[in-house]
Amino acid sequence: NDTSAYKPLNLSKNKKHRLYENYEVQGGITKLGQQFKVGYSTNWENHYYSKYSVFYEMGNYKNIKISNIGLDWGIYGNIFKIPKYVYLNLFGGATVNYMTIASEGYSNDFSRSINYGFIGGAELELYLKKNLILLGHANQKFLFNAKQGNWMYYYGVGIKYTYLH
Repeated sequence: NDTSAYKPLNLSKNKKHRLYENYEVQGGITKLGQQFKVGYSTNWENHYYSKYSVFYEMGNYKNIKISNIGLDWGIYGNIFKIPKYVYLNLFGGATVNYMTIASEGYSNDFSRSINYGFIGGAELELYLKKNLILLGHANQKFLFNAKQGNWMYYYGVGIKYTYLH
């Protein structure tokens, strides 16, 4: 008896291996400015899922114009739920990005770098319908070689759609 709001994809005859597909869009604030994300996740059973997100970040930090594009990947685990209504998930994973930094007013004064590191945080899911979810998201990144600082945060909201087969 499945109490989850997710519906399984019948990819296997073994009921222990069920897969769910989710698509999402998010927007929010970061240490550097604003960030926009699109993501895809697959669920394993009712408690864990893996998510890939592509993001674009832009802003000004200490009179420096920054644009940033990257990929976050994480494993999410459910720690609290009211089935079909509310799910609270914690996650950890990896992040990589390509950042361009330019000094204000100096079109030729810029640098580019590839940064990588770890990401962790929490995600709150509020079910609007069986397959439409409102997201609240907070994470912290640690980047090994970032010129703007090693610690980066993101707070955002979004919408997740669960694809039902």
